[in-house]
Formats: sequence, structure tokens, C-alpha cells
Amino acid sequence: MCIIPALLIVFIICSGVSSCSRVSDAGEEDIFSEEDRRESRLTDLTSSEDSNTESTVRDAESDTAPIDDIATPGVITPSEHEAAIEEADAWIKEHGIYKESEYIDISGTDISNVDIDMIISRMPNVKRLVTVNCGLDNDGYAALQDRHPDIKIVWEIVLSHWTIRTDVVAFSTFKTTAEEFYMNNEEAYYLKYCNELVALDLGHNYVSDLSFLEYMPELKILILVDNVKEKDGETLRHLTDLSELRYVPKLRYLEIFANNVSDTSFLQYLPELEDLNISYNSMSSIEYMKNMPNIKKLWMEHTYISGAGVNTLRQLYPNARIISSGEGSIDQGWRSGERYRAMRRMFRENVIDDIYRD
Repeated sequence: MCIIPALLIVFIICSGVSSCSRVSDAGEEDIFSEEDRRESRLTDLTSSEDSNTESTVRDAESDTAPIDDIATPGVITPSEHEAAIEEADAWIKEHGIYKESEYIDISGTDISNVDIDMIISRMPNVKRLVTVNCGLDNDGYAALQDRHPDIKIVWEIVLSHWTIRTDVVAFSTFKTTAEEFYMNNEEAYYLKYCNELVALDLGHNYVSDLSFLEYMPELKILILVDNVKEKDGETLRHLTDLSELRYVPKLRYLEIFANNVSDTSFLQYLPELEDLNISYNSMSSIEYMKNMPNIKKLWMEHTYISGAGVNTLRQLYPNARIISSGEGSIDQGWRSGERYRAMRRMFRENVIDDIYRD
């Protein structure tokens, strides 16, 4: 009777243990499953974040240009520079230009809408570029020359009554007192680009600013007669300042009669003078007229130079013809002789006569 209850108790206990074991196993499985799920979610989240980060980096990289090719206002990028070079080379080829040449003539070709500076840079040996009738105005051509001082840009200066190529060697306005048109300082400014001039005649005009002479180192003939500095009502005030002549030390022929010049200090810079006409000016001193070893003709009618001064000059230059009295500035043979005829030919034909060559 006692055995049965004992067995029952043992059975119950074993059943309880077995049940607990199953419960425990199930709980552990649930715990492991939950941890696995959390780890899985963390792995997925990390992968997703890594993927999003890589995608963001790729997008950022794709949206970012190389640092050297970022556009800056006023500065061309390397790619733009390369494109400009290709365009310039294509233009040169299209116009049949041999870009290694020292002399290049593109006259009649419109350059107003092309990068002419880049085109010039692709012609490394050019020393003279002829651009007559190429679509720019005076200021446009002048700016082009200013940007390329080592190249002679040849163009036509178009003024109110004159058209002047910048490669002229002799230019005259051929003005007389009977004509009612004048070159003024604004127009004369552009003469600075005619830096190959050997002979220049601006007689009977309204030119008083002679700063352009600084750019004419080869000038040997200069005519500035009767140039009005300003017009004050009915009073004409003539040229007074000739200090800019210090820039033209090769001068051999100079006409400045019929002005109002009193300061002769400019003469100290002109040791090559052969023909000098200072008639009808307010000069009185000969101090700066004592160093003209080559003088051949000296006209000084109607000045304030004394008789004693005239005699001194005649003693200094016994072989020169010196005229100190008379009428008309050009009387008694001023406009005669071989040198004068050579000068007139130069103005007519735009050539350099052998007499006036170095």
C-alpha cells in the first residue's frame, strides 16, 4: 500500500522536472531568437547606413567638379582655356594663316567678335600684324596695340578729314590758312601710334598737346607752323610750349614760325638740326642756339633777338645762311634746295628719301 504512493510521487516529480526542462528550453530558444532578431536588425541598420553613406559620398563626388575647373568670375578655367586655344587655332587655319610668320596680314577680316588676343598668342613669331578694315574703331585698335606693345599693329586711324595708316613714314595734313577745317588735340592723340614717322607736317592746325612726340623716336622733319593753342572769342592764342621736342633728338628740319614761343630751351635736345625757322615768335635769347653744329639754314625774322645776338650766331656758324630780317617767314629762299625738295617728295609719296636716312 505504501509503494504506490511513493511511485506516484516520483512520477509527479519527474514529470515536473521534464516540464520545467521543456519550459526552460523554450525560454532559451525564445531568448536566442530575440537576440538573433536584434542582431539581424542591427546588421541591417548598419548595412543600410553604410549603403546610404556610400550613396551620399558618390552623389557628392558626382556633383563636385575638379577643383581646377571651378568657375570664378573673371577667371577662365583650364577647360575653357583649352577650348579657347582650339577655337583660335581653328580660326587661324580657316583663314589660311601661316602662324609661324613674322609678318601677318588679316586686312578685311572682321575681328570684332573673336578672341583676337588668343589668336595673336597662337602666332608666336609675329612682329607686324596688319589689321586694316577689320571692324574695330580707333579706340578698339588702340587698345589692341596697347595690349601688345611688342607687336606693330597696323591699322587705319580714321579722323574727321584724314585717314592715316599707323605704318606711315611721312604724313602731312596739307593745310593752308585758307581752309576751314583743323586737326585738334583729340585727333592728334592717335598720332602716337604712328611711331615709325620720319616726317610730320601739322601746319595751320589747332594742335597744342605734343605728347605724341614721345612715341616718334625716328622723327627727322617736323612742321608746327601757325598752330593755335586756343580760341578766345576772336583772339587766337598760338602754340607756346615746345618742351615735348626733347623726345625727338634726331630732328634735322624744324618749322615753328608764326606761333608764340619764347622759351628756346628745347633746342638743347636737338643737336642734329640743319634747317630751323623760328620767325614770328617772341624769342629773345640765343643761349640754347649755341650748340647746333650741323645748322645750314636759320631763319629768325620778327623775333626779339638782338643784333648782337645775330652777330654771335653768325660767328658761331660761318657756313650757315642766317636770315634775321624780312617779311613772310619763308621769303629769301627758305623753301628751296635739295633738302626741301626731298622733304616734299616724302610727304607726297610716303617714302623716306635717302637724304633723311640714318
